[in-house]
Amino acid sequence: MSYCLYDRESGLHFVSWTDEEEAMRVRCVAPLMDLAVKTPRSWLAALVCLAALVGMAEVASAAEGRSRLSPPAVVRPNLRFGVHYDFLRQDSIRTYSAGPPSSTLRAPSHEAHAGRAELIATIPIAGPFGTRLFARGRRGHTSRSLDGLSRGNNEVESLGTGAEIFLRNPEVGSFSVGGGFDRHSAEGTLAAREYSGSAAASIFFPDFGSGPVDWVVRFEFAHRDVSGTSGTADFDADRFHVTGSAGWYLTDDVQLVIGGEWERAEEEFSSEDLRAGFARVRWRIPAPISMEFNLGGAVGINEFKQPPFRGDHRFTYGVTAGLVLRFRSGATLIESVRRFD
Repeated sequence: MSYCLYDRESGLHFVSWTDEEEAMRVRCVAPLMDLAVKTPRSWLAALVCLAALVGMAEVASAAEGRSRLSPPAVVRPNLRFGVHYDFLRQDSIRTYSAGPPSSTLRAPSHEAHAGRAELIATIPIAGPFGTRLFARGRRGHTSRSLDGLSRGNNEVESLGTGAEIFLRNPEVGSFSVGGGFDRHSAEGTLAAREYSGSAAASIFFPDFGSGPVDWVVRFEFAHRDVSGTSGTADFDADRFHVTGSAGWYLTDDVQLVIGGEWERAEEEFSSEDLRAGFARVRWRIPAPISMEFNLGGAVGINEFKQPPFRGDHRFTYGVTAGLVLRFRSGATLIESVRRFD
């Protein structure tokens, strides 16, 4: 209990402080005001006592505020493993050269499919800082070959690894930066090394009546060094990818994600621009091992450019499905995303 004592012989005031703030105000301020009326010099002691109380209250409030505003970025180390299937279809290309002699560029419609897997460990560093370490693999029939020309050589295998460091407050949002390395290989001697860097920011909106919302924007840049091609041409490629999305939590275990993306790939002899919108549903099933199913689709326009031909816009669409297993994660999807993943 908080109180103030006054020793008449020494003229000293003694202050005692506990967490019972309200009791402290009642038992300290009232005696001081009584002393101030009886003895003029008590005004000075009263001011000293009040200043001490205000200072201690501010320190306690600041400590409480820091505790409330700086929860740990990661509650505890956790692991998740995901497997996914992707399907993509692009319309055919038919375009003409810009000047004489006139010529035509044609390419049939194309369907691509791939299976991929990823293993991600999320580890706390200190306070609001954490890190993600990941390994990933992919195999499938891609929309383009590594050299951008050999359309019959589109079976590509990929293995990669990377890391991210992030600053996160589960009540506010997060910011992360990272990098990765991937090794791609096709049939024969064709192979590529890809170096990538990324930055992402998230804002965690609380529930204002329609459910909590995660707003996310992400930028990624990758450079691909291609080797094993015939001839002396340089087939290296640069890729820019920007995505933005909003994810509504319909329940604590179901999230609807809606967003858009822009991607540009620049190769030696051609380039592509993709503008698409996508939607995805994530559903976590409570089980001894946390399981998340996700299903989504995307629709957009792909513009292919290869001088001297005019750019050609191709309609493209795709679907994706996946299963994610979480270990040592949260009890709900929203808790796993904001406090563990």
